[in-house]
Amino acid sequence: MKDTKELILREALKLFASNNYEKVTVVDLESATGMSRGAIFYHTKNKAQLFNMVVDKYYFLAQDPEKKIRFDSNTKLIDFIHNYIEGVNKTMNYMRAESFPNMNQIFYSFILQASKYYPGFAEKHKRIMYGEHSLWVKRLKYAQEIGEIKSDVSVDNLAGLFSFTFKGMAWEQSFLEGLDTSELLASYLQLYSLIKV
Repeated sequence: MKDTKELILREALKLFASNNYEKVTVVDLESATGMSRGAIFYHTKNKAQLFNMVVDKYYFLAQDPEKKIRFDSNTKLIDFIHNYIEGVNKTMNYMRAESFPNMNQIFYSFILQASKYYPGFAEKHKRIMYGEHSLWVKRLKYAQEIGEIKSDVSVDNLAGLFSFTFKGMAWEQSFLEGLDTSELLASYLQLYSLIKV
């Protein structure tokens, strides 16, 4: 039962991410999953609810910074940076395994659709954004406390720099072949070199 639901969500993601929400039909869902509409709608009431389930699983859950990035309260900033890149790579590799040629571009298209069709999207998206910013602030404050980085730098501003470096590069490179995480890591390490003690 769980495997069936996972298959439906995975195939629905491919359809919604590759097409506009309005263009995805029940026939498309049947064809992609190899299931009847009865079997599909056993797990969800309708296409709108299915779309919301896909957004919950592949955006809100997958982008939850507390779940995406491996660290503990004693993780140094330099290790957190590497763990962050590892988390981004893990997400990108998963999407590539699902046969998306340019995961970044499709992902942004999917998010834009979610902002239009998912009820309460802006509020939940804001929590993800603030959650990630808060995570960087905590790591930077800890780095200051243990003397890893300079004490006279603004952790709030630095958190914004780390966060927006990723978002800016991911957006810009989505129009090419997708995010180059080695370039992102190099940018993070350059930032780190400017603030480390």
